[in-house]
Amino acid sequence: MKKLISLILVFCMAVMLVPALAESADIAGEWIASFAGNDIPMTINADGSFSMNGVEGTWVLEGETLTMTAQGETIVFTYKDDVISVSQQGQTIEFARAAAEGAAPAEEAAPAEEAAPAEEAAEEITFADVNPAAAAEDFEGEYCIRYIAADGEVIANDAEASADIAIKDGGITFGSGSGFSEVFGDKALKMEFADGAFTYSRTFLGMVGFSFKVEMLQDGMVAVTVDIAGSGAILYMVRIDAAAEEPAA
Repeated sequence: MKKLISLILVFCMAVMLVPALAESADIAGEWIASFAGNDIPMTINADGSFSMNGVEGTWVLEGETLTMTAQGETIVFTYKDDVISVSQQGQTIEFARAAAEGAAPAEEAAPAEEAAPAEEAAEEITFADVNPAAAAEDFEGEYCIRYIAADGEVIANDAEASADIAIKDGGITFGSGSGFSEVFGDKALKMEFADGAFTYSRTFLGMVGFSFKVEMLQDGMVAVTVDIAGSGAILYMVRIDAAAEEPAA
């Protein structure tokens, strides 16, 4: 009798594993989401494990409900139409399958053209020092992005001046030109002020860190240092009225 019961239990477990394995095959692979202009990669393995932004955990898929657990925190995603999505803290993040590298056939290399004469090196852009004595009220106003510094390069933003951020009463609101409005909408984020600078930090999904620091420079320009999941950039901004008087270099 005991042997019969054992065989029945084994059979039941096998029946339960069949759909689970099928689901693993469907959802396993490389996924990627866009958050405030940055890519967030995620790897889902068929063995029930996953990794995202350096954090490893486990997952279980039941129908359209994808439960992911990491570092003692459990987050419930939705898996539907080959899209993994989650809404948390007022924001929605969607993961789509990452395109396979090298999927497209390589095109035949075009014949090398004669190298054009080297252009004169562009003038190096320098910025004023931070003003540690700036008061909170000194930051009040609307600003537009003049330069973006990332990966050792500085790029000038020659677009028409528009309010990319607005600072008022210790809160910051992002305009459509900043890229962050897609995440935060028109909601004002309350910042902390100390030592002449505003700071803000937040963690999404318990795994994706987002922070920024707003500093006033000696010439009145504002520097916003942004860090998203370990990827950083500095946005150098000027007040809207100043940008209208003098075009970007």
